[in-house]
Amino acid sequence: MLVLALITLGSHGNLSAPTWDDVRPIVARHCAACHQAGGEAPFRLDRASDLAARRTFSAAVVRAGLMPPWLLGPGSVPIHGRGPLSDADRDLLLAWLDAGAPHAADAAPAVPAETPPTDADVITLPLQAGYDIPAESEVTIHSHVHDVRTFALPLVNDEPMLVRALRWRSPLVNAVHSVAISADPTGQSDRADALEDDPGYQMSGDVGARPAGTLGVLGVGARELNLPEGFAFEIPPGSSIVSQVSYRPTGRELPLLGEVELDAAHPEEAVRILDTFGVMKPWLKLAAGERRNENATMVLPMAIDVVAMSPRGDHYLRSMRLTATPPGGEPRLLLNFPDWDMHWRETHVLEQPLRLPAGTRFDLEVNVDNTDDNPRNLNYPAEDIVLGRFTGVDGVLIHAAAVENHEDYRDWVRSLLR
Repeated sequence: MLVLALITLGSHGNLSAPTWDDVRPIVARHCAACHQAGGEAPFRLDRASDLAARRTFSAAVVRAGLMPPWLLGPGSVPIHGRGPLSDADRDLLLAWLDAGAPHAADAAPAVPAETPPTDADVITLPLQAGYDIPAESEVTIHSHVHDVRTFALPLVNDEPMLVRALRWRSPLVNAVHSVAISADPTGQSDRADALEDDPGYQMSGDVGARPAGTLGVLGVGARELNLPEGFAFEIPPGSSIVSQVSYRPTGRELPLLGEVELDAAHPEEAVRILDTFGVMKPWLKLAAGERRNENATMVLPMAIDVVAMSPRGDHYLRSMRLTATPPGGEPRLLLNFPDWDMHWRETHVLEQPLRLPAGTRFDLEVNVDNTDDNPRNLNYPAEDIVLGRFTGVDGVLIHAAAVENHEDYRDWVRSLLR
């Protein structure tokens, strides 16, 4: 067996258990981003002594597939950056933990890879201070729990702006689970922000038919979104950056502090512009105790290169699959979430842009659950619910560039917003 081989060979072929030096790169790649000093996880696991002290617990959650967290199931397109443990890494880490997590007293910590320096102009947009995350979830004007606060951050850009990276920075390391970023050139978000006395507003970050997250979603352990070289989002003149902050009440009031950073590409750079459209289920009506599959389809009128995808789902979503079928071809599984959890929502950047020809059909299948067996159901016992949005309830936002005519593609995307 592989585990036995690892235990007997070690890092240099010696008859010994794996060493900390063997597993340290695995921990740096999959654990240390959250489990470090000041990280989003509740305790550290970036040092060998931390893992040794929690080796039984750590081995149990790794064996159960609970850690490192990764919602995507088998068959999805290859995603850049984080991902599930490979079988070899999983067996190596478990072999080290099961052997007692041997390490030297002065063992070097596991350090996550640093973001390479950039020559981009960085624009920092802080949230206005003054809003406190409540100690407990509250029922809102929607008549259900809505742990979201949205902020309109004026950009004051007289010209279109190209953005190739986004970041979320905050001293709140475990009270915010995702920040969905979009651009609003209409002024609607600014008016909504001005209506309430406290900074921000209670509604989601959707602006009319524009969904929150058209510029990406920054999730737990993934507070930075870097687009591949040669691609950028374009922000229209006179826009505000709409930041939908999804928070997690911690039992005490906390000031909601943070800032959004944008890396602006230089205007002379040759980049392909990304536009975002959704393959969405626009509304759901579920009786108490009902669980079923729902479907949605969309056909591409032109060829595109898919660069990234942002899933979107509510508390009633249990699973989601998105496939793409080219004309006369076989379906290709793009995203597969067999056990959806909205708290781990983030934008997934593909390892390589995926070209889809004109006539490609997207097929979305979601399983929605309004039963008492759904641990994320907002009502217990379950009640009849109706959910509906112009922007869609459950589905996937596709961030893509046109292969040939960008203006035709942009016009098509805008037609979907009406």
